[in-house]
Amino acid sequence: METGISSSTIYSWVKAERKIRVKRGTEREIVNHKSYNQLIEYAKHLEGMLEILKTCDCGPCDSLTDKLSISERLYHENKYSVRMICEALDILRGTFYNHIFRNKRGDSSYEKRKENLRIRIRQVYKDSNQIYGSPKIAATLEGEGIKASKEYVRRLMLEMGLESIRKGAKKQYTEDARKMRNIVNQTSDVDKPNQV
Repeated sequence: METGISSSTIYSWVKAERKIRVKRGTEREIVNHKSYNQLIEYAKHLEGMLEILKTCDCGPCDSLTDKLSISERLYHENKYSVRMICEALDILRGTFYNHIFRNKRGDSSYEKRKENLRIRIRQVYKDSNQIYGSPKIAATLEGEGIKASKEYVRRLMLEMGLESIRKGAKKQYTEDARKMRNIVNQTSDVDKPNQV
């Protein structure tokens, strides 16, 4: 350089110029244009969150179903961002999107499929004279081209109060087999049938 000062020294001066010393030896960066705009955006975000909390009937401590119904209403107003709504009501964004877009609220394809599956499970259970449990019902449904895991069928059966009447049959059979005594004890020599 023309001044004879190295570039690293100039860079260190520029860096030092950006900072000001505050009491107790701490340093704080001078607010530049970029950080000023970030502070303005953050202030707007906080004002929006306060406005949401003032206008809605619930707060972060209320039940999730109440918060989701209010967040859905606010979302459809197109006044607030999803991030702002979720942070104000303390809802995870994944939960919010699941509620809005995947539509598991009762009128969805998920609920319709679940209800159709319940009807079919009840019919298979009835046709088997209440003998089939969740594994056999799941296998029957799979044979008909309906995909449902054994665990899901079991959960739906529990919700409907369906249970196999032969639930303990194998256990009872093995317990009875253990109780039977060997009276003959295979000690006699038999030449013909019906001698013992």
